[in-house]
Amino acid sequence: MDIITQNELEQFQKLKSFPHISFSIFITIGIVLLMAFGQAGLLVIIPDHLKDLLKPYAIGVTQIALMLIPVIFAAEKSPLTTKEIFRLNLYQPPNFYIFSILALSSIQFFFFGYLVFQDSIIPPDFIDKYELLKTEFELIYKSILAGENELEFIRAIIIGALIPSVSEELLFRGFLQRSLEVKLSPFWAITISSIIFGFIHFNPINLVPLIVIGILLGYIAYVTRSIVLPIIIHFINNSIAIIGLYNPTAENFGKSLESMEPNMAIFVSIAALLITFCFAIILKVISTNYYNNQKEPSI
Repeated sequence: MDIITQNELEQFQKLKSFPHISFSIFITIGIVLLMAFGQAGLLVIIPDHLKDLLKPYAIGVTQIALMLIPVIFAAEKSPLTTKEIFRLNLYQPPNFYIFSILALSSIQFFFFGYLVFQDSIIPPDFIDKYELLKTEFELIYKSILAGENELEFIRAIIIGALIPSVSEELLFRGFLQRSLEVKLSPFWAITISSIIFGFIHFNPINLVPLIVIGILLGYIAYVTRSIVLPIIIHFINNSIAIIGLYNPTAENFGKSLESMEPNMAIFVSIAALLITFCFAIILKVISTNYYNNQKEPSI
Protein backbone atom coordinates (compact mmCIF):
# COMPACT_ATOMS: atom_id res chain seq x y z
CA MET A 1 0.00 0.00 0.00
CA ASP A 2 1.28 3.48 -0.94
CA ILE A 3 2.19 5.74 1.97
CA ILE A 4 1.30 9.42 1.62
CA THR A 5 4.09 11.68 2.85
CA GLN A 6 3.48 14.89 4.79
CA ASN A 7 4.61 16.93 1.79
CA GLU A 8 2.21 15.14 -0.53
CA LEU A 9 -0.63 15.67 1.94
CA GLU A 10 0.12 19.40 2.11
CA GLN A 11 0.23 19.62 -1.67
CA PHE A 12 -3.13 17.83 -1.90
CA GLN A 13 -4.72 20.15 0.66
CA LYS A 14 -3.31 23.20 -1.13
CA LEU A 15 -4.65 21.92 -4.45
CA LYS A 16 -8.15 21.42 -3.05
CA SER A 17 -8.33 24.69 -1.10
CA PHE A 18 -6.99 26.90 -3.91
CA PRO A 19 -9.71 29.03 -5.67
CA HIS A 20 -9.11 27.51 -9.10
CA ILE A 21 -12.36 28.75 -10.68
CA SER A 22 -12.21 32.42 -9.71
CA PHE A 23 -8.43 32.55 -10.16
CA SER A 24 -8.41 31.09 -13.68
CA ILE A 25 -11.43 33.04 -14.96
CA PHE A 26 -10.20 36.34 -13.50
CA ILE A 27 -6.69 35.89 -14.89
CA THR A 28 -7.97 34.77 -18.31
CA ILE A 29 -10.31 37.74 -18.71
CA GLY A 30 -7.58 40.06 -17.42
CA ILE A 31 -5.08 38.76 -19.96
CA VAL A 32 -7.60 39.11 -22.79
CA LEU A 33 -8.40 42.71 -21.81
CA LEU A 34 -4.71 43.47 -21.41
CA MET A 35 -4.05 42.22 -24.93
CA ALA A 36 -7.06 44.02 -26.40
CA PHE A 37 -6.10 47.37 -24.88
CA GLY A 38 -2.46 46.77 -25.72
CA GLN A 39 -3.27 46.13 -29.36
CA ALA A 40 -5.52 49.19 -29.53
CA GLY A 41 -2.88 51.37 -27.88
CA LEU A 42 -0.11 50.13 -30.13
CA LEU A 43 -2.19 50.74 -33.25
CA VAL A 44 -2.96 54.28 -32.07
CA ILE A 45 0.70 55.24 -31.75
CA ILE A 46 1.69 53.78 -35.13
CA PRO A 47 1.81 56.60 -37.72
CA ASP A 48 -1.03 56.44 -40.25
CA HIS A 49 1.32 56.00 -43.20
CA LEU A 50 2.83 52.90 -41.56
CA LYS A 51 -0.39 51.37 -40.20
CA ASP A 52 -1.09 49.01 -43.10
CA LEU A 53 2.50 47.77 -43.02
CA LEU A 54 2.90 47.37 -39.25
CA LYS A 55 -0.61 46.34 -38.14
CA PRO A 56 -0.05 42.58 -38.66
CA TYR A 57 3.23 42.69 -36.73
CA ALA A 58 1.59 44.67 -33.92
CA ILE A 59 -1.10 41.99 -33.60
CA GLY A 60 1.50 39.21 -33.48
CA VAL A 61 3.79 40.96 -30.99
CA THR A 62 0.96 41.77 -28.58
CA GLN A 63 -0.29 38.18 -28.64
CA ILE A 64 3.14 37.01 -27.55
CA ALA A 65 3.90 39.83 -25.10
CA LEU A 66 0.41 40.28 -23.63
CA MET A 67 -1.10 36.79 -23.81
CA LEU A 68 1.53 34.07 -24.08
CA ILE A 69 4.06 35.47 -21.62
CA PRO A 70 1.49 36.58 -18.98
CA VAL A 71 -0.24 33.20 -18.91
CA ILE A 72 3.09 31.45 -18.35
CA PHE A 73 3.79 33.73 -15.38
CA ALA A 74 0.22 33.38 -14.07
CA ALA A 75 0.50 29.59 -14.13
CA GLU A 76 3.33 29.82 -11.60
CA LYS A 77 0.79 30.99 -9.00
CA SER A 78 -1.31 27.85 -9.37
CA PRO A 79 -0.67 24.80 -7.16
CA LEU A 80 -0.78 22.73 -10.34
CA THR A 81 2.64 22.07 -11.82
CA THR A 82 3.57 23.58 -15.17
CA LYS A 83 3.28 20.15 -16.79
CA GLU A 84 -0.18 19.62 -15.30
CA ILE A 85 -1.69 23.01 -16.05
CA PHE A 86 -0.39 23.17 -19.63
CA ARG A 87 -0.86 19.44 -20.33
CA LEU A 88 2.74 19.07 -21.47
CA ASN A 89 2.38 15.47 -22.55
CA LEU A 90 4.21 15.83 -25.83
CA TYR A 91 4.05 12.38 -27.41
CA GLN A 92 0.73 11.48 -29.04
CA PRO A 93 0.10 8.24 -30.97
CA PRO A 94 -0.53 8.62 -34.73
CA ASN A 95 -4.18 7.55 -34.47
CA PHE A 96 -4.83 10.47 -32.09
CA TYR A 97 -3.78 12.80 -34.91
CA ILE A 98 -5.88 10.97 -37.50
CA PHE A 99 -9.19 11.16 -35.65
CA SER A 100 -8.59 14.71 -34.38
CA ILE A 101 -8.00 15.92 -37.94
CA LEU A 102 -11.03 13.99 -39.18
CA ALA A 103 -13.14 15.66 -36.49
CA LEU A 104 -11.83 19.08 -37.56
CA SER A 105 -12.55 18.28 -41.22
CA SER A 106 -16.17 17.36 -40.55
CA ILE A 107 -16.83 20.30 -38.24
CA GLN A 108 -15.87 22.68 -41.06
CA PHE A 109 -19.09 21.71 -42.85
CA PHE A 110 -21.05 22.54 -39.72
CA PHE A 111 -19.55 26.04 -39.80
CA PHE A 112 -20.60 26.58 -43.42
CA GLY A 113 -24.08 25.20 -42.85
CA TYR A 114 -24.67 27.07 -39.62
CA LEU A 115 -23.58 30.44 -41.05
CA VAL A 116 -25.93 29.97 -44.02
CA PHE A 117 -28.77 29.15 -41.61
CA GLN A 118 -27.85 32.12 -39.42
CA ASP A 119 -27.99 34.44 -42.44
CA SER A 120 -31.48 33.14 -43.25
CA ILE A 121 -33.00 33.92 -39.82
CA ILE A 122 -31.87 37.54 -39.51
CA PRO A 123 -35.01 39.75 -39.31
CA PRO A 124 -35.48 41.96 -42.41
CA ASP A 125 -35.19 45.12 -40.30
CA PHE A 126 -31.67 44.12 -39.20
CA ILE A 127 -30.35 42.55 -42.40
CA ASP A 128 -28.57 45.71 -43.60
CA LYS A 129 -26.79 46.19 -40.26
CA TYR A 130 -25.95 42.49 -40.16
CA GLU A 131 -24.41 42.54 -43.66
CA LEU A 132 -22.50 45.70 -42.80
CA LEU A 133 -21.11 44.04 -39.67
CA LYS A 134 -20.08 40.98 -41.69
CA THR A 135 -18.31 43.18 -44.23
CA GLU A 136 -16.51 45.15 -41.51
CA PHE A 137 -15.14 41.97 -39.92
CA GLU A 138 -14.05 40.60 -43.30
CA LEU A 139 -12.20 43.85 -44.02
CA ILE A 140 -10.50 43.75 -40.61
CA TYR A 141 -9.25 40.19 -41.17
CA LYS A 142 -8.10 41.00 -44.70
CA SER A 143 -6.24 44.09 -43.51
CA ILE A 144 -4.26 41.91 -41.10
CA LEU A 145 -3.83 38.67 -43.04
CA ALA A 146 -4.41 39.21 -46.77
CA GLY A 147 -1.53 39.64 -49.20
CA GLU A 148 -0.31 39.01 -52.70
CA ASN A 149 2.88 36.95 -52.49
CA GLU A 150 4.52 34.01 -50.72
CA LEU A 151 6.24 36.12 -48.06
CA GLU A 152 2.96 37.77 -47.09
CA PHE A 153 1.32 34.34 -46.96
CA ILE A 154 4.03 33.05 -44.61
CA ARG A 155 3.61 36.18 -42.47
CA ALA A 156 -0.15 35.57 -42.34
CA ILE A 157 0.34 31.94 -41.29
CA ILE A 158 2.70 32.96 -38.50
CA ILE A 159 0.56 35.85 -37.22
CA GLY A 160 -2.88 34.38 -37.90
CA ALA A 161 -2.31 30.68 -37.22
CA LEU A 162 0.95 29.80 -35.46
CA ILE A 163 1.04 32.46 -32.74
CA PRO A 164 -2.70 32.27 -31.90
CA SER A 165 -2.71 28.46 -31.83
CA VAL A 166 0.09 28.36 -29.25
CA SER A 167 -0.90 31.35 -27.11
CA GLU A 168 -4.67 30.74 -27.11
CA GLU A 169 -4.38 27.01 -26.46
CA LEU A 170 -2.01 27.50 -23.55
CA LEU A 171 -4.43 30.06 -22.12
CA PHE A 172 -7.80 28.40 -22.78
CA ARG A 173 -7.26 24.63 -23.05
CA GLY A 174 -4.27 24.72 -20.74
CA PHE A 175 -4.46 27.34 -17.98
CA LEU A 176 -8.21 28.00 -17.89
CA GLN A 177 -9.79 24.64 -18.70
CA ARG A 178 -7.26 22.57 -16.75
CA SER A 179 -7.77 24.80 -13.69
CA LEU A 180 -11.55 24.48 -13.95
CA GLU A 181 -11.24 20.68 -14.18
CA VAL A 182 -9.91 20.60 -10.62
CA LYS A 183 -13.24 21.84 -9.24
CA LEU A 184 -15.74 21.15 -12.04
CA SER A 185 -16.71 18.21 -14.21
CA PRO A 186 -14.99 17.98 -17.61
CA PHE A 187 -18.30 18.95 -19.27
CA TRP A 188 -18.54 22.25 -17.42
CA ALA A 189 -14.82 22.97 -17.63
CA ILE A 190 -14.90 22.55 -21.41
CA THR A 191 -18.18 24.44 -21.79
CA ILE A 192 -17.19 27.46 -19.69
CA SER A 193 -13.73 27.79 -21.25
CA SER A 194 -15.25 27.48 -24.75
CA ILE A 195 -17.88 30.15 -24.12
CA ILE A 196 -15.23 32.55 -22.86
CA PHE A 197 -13.03 31.60 -25.84
CA GLY A 198 -15.88 32.45 -28.20
CA PHE A 199 -16.71 35.80 -26.66
CA ILE A 200 -13.11 37.07 -26.38
CA HIS A 201 -12.80 37.09 -30.18
CA PHE A 202 -15.33 39.96 -30.19
CA ASN A 203 -16.90 38.61 -33.38
CA PRO A 204 -20.70 38.19 -32.98
CA ILE A 205 -21.06 36.85 -36.54
CA ASN A 206 -18.90 33.80 -35.80
CA LEU A 207 -19.72 33.47 -32.09
CA VAL A 208 -21.39 30.04 -32.33
CA PRO A 209 -18.71 28.50 -34.60
CA LEU A 210 -16.03 29.87 -32.26
CA ILE A 211 -17.70 28.28 -29.23
CA VAL A 212 -18.13 24.99 -31.11
CA ILE A 213 -14.48 24.85 -32.22
CA GLY A 214 -13.57 25.69 -28.63
CA ILE A 215 -15.59 22.72 -27.41
CA LEU A 216 -13.88 20.43 -29.91
CA LEU A 217 -10.43 21.68 -28.90
CA GLY A 218 -11.29 21.38 -25.22
CA TYR A 219 -12.57 17.85 -25.70
CA ILE A 220 -9.42 16.84 -27.60
CA ALA A 221 -7.25 18.36 -24.86
CA TYR A 222 -9.13 16.46 -22.18
CA VAL A 223 -9.30 13.02 -23.78
CA THR A 224 -5.72 13.07 -25.13
CA ARG A 225 -4.40 14.63 -21.89
CA SER A 226 -2.18 16.87 -23.98
CA ILE A 227 -1.98 20.40 -25.36
CA VAL A 228 -0.19 19.20 -28.50
CA LEU A 229 -3.20 18.18 -30.59
CA PRO A 230 -5.32 21.23 -29.70
CA ILE A 231 -2.44 23.46 -30.85
CA ILE A 232 -2.09 21.53 -34.11
CA ILE A 233 -5.84 21.45 -34.78
CA HIS A 234 -6.16 25.16 -33.95
CA PHE A 235 -3.27 25.89 -36.32
CA ILE A 236 -4.85 23.88 -39.14
CA ASN A 237 -8.26 25.51 -38.59
CA ASN A 238 -6.83 29.04 -38.79
CA SER A 239 -4.62 28.09 -41.74
CA ILE A 240 -7.67 26.92 -43.70
CA ALA A 241 -9.20 30.38 -43.36
CA ILE A 242 -5.95 32.07 -44.39
CA ILE A 243 -5.54 29.83 -47.43
CA GLY A 244 -8.99 30.99 -48.54
CA LEU A 245 -7.66 34.56 -48.63
CA TYR A 246 -4.80 33.61 -50.95
CA ASN A 247 -6.32 30.84 -53.08
CA PRO A 248 -9.24 31.82 -55.36
CA THR A 249 -10.25 28.17 -55.76
CA ALA A 250 -10.64 27.70 -52.00
CA GLU A 251 -12.47 31.01 -51.72
CA ASN A 252 -14.87 30.07 -54.54
CA PHE A 253 -15.51 26.69 -52.91
CA GLY A 254 -16.45 28.47 -49.69
CA LYS A 255 -18.77 30.83 -51.55
CA SER A 256 -20.45 27.90 -53.32
CA LEU A 257 -21.21 26.33 -49.94
CA GLU A 258 -22.60 29.66 -48.72
CA SER A 259 -25.14 29.56 -51.56
CA MET A 260 -26.91 26.53 -50.04
CA GLU A 261 -30.62 26.70 -49.33
CA PRO A 262 -31.39 27.09 -45.59
CA ASN A 263 -33.01 23.63 -45.37
CA MET A 264 -29.94 22.04 -46.93
CA ALA A 265 -27.74 24.08 -44.60
CA ILE A 266 -29.58 22.65 -41.58
CA PHE A 267 -29.15 19.11 -42.91
CA VAL A 268 -25.43 19.66 -43.57
CA SER A 269 -24.93 21.15 -40.10
CA ILE A 270 -26.65 18.28 -38.31
CA ALA A 271 -24.88 15.64 -40.41
CA ALA A 272 -21.51 17.31 -39.80
CA LEU A 273 -22.11 17.40 -36.05
CA LEU A 274 -23.08 13.71 -35.98
CA ILE A 275 -20.00 12.72 -37.97
CA THR A 276 -17.79 14.86 -35.73
CA PHE A 277 -19.40 13.24 -32.69
CA CYS A 278 -18.54 9.78 -34.05
CA PHE A 279 -14.90 10.76 -34.58
CA ALA A 280 -14.83 12.25 -31.08
CA ILE A 281 -16.15 9.00 -29.55
CA ILE A 282 -13.56 6.95 -31.44
CA LEU A 283 -10.83 9.31 -30.20
CA LYS A 284 -12.09 8.86 -26.65
CA VAL A 285 -12.05 5.06 -26.94
CA ILE A 286 -8.55 4.80 -28.41
CA SER A 287 -7.23 7.38 -25.93
CA THR A 288 -8.70 5.51 -22.96
CA ASN A 289 -7.25 2.23 -24.20
CA TYR A 290 -3.86 3.84 -24.80
CA TYR A 291 -3.56 5.34 -21.31
CA ASN A 292 -4.97 2.25 -19.62
CA ASN A 293 -2.09 0.34 -21.16
CA GLN A 294 0.50 2.78 -19.82
CA LYS A 295 2.21 1.90 -16.60
CA GLU A 296 2.43 5.54 -15.59
CA PRO A 297 -0.32 7.54 -17.35
CA SER A 298 0.58 11.14 -18.13
CA ILE A 299 -1.49 13.99 -16.74
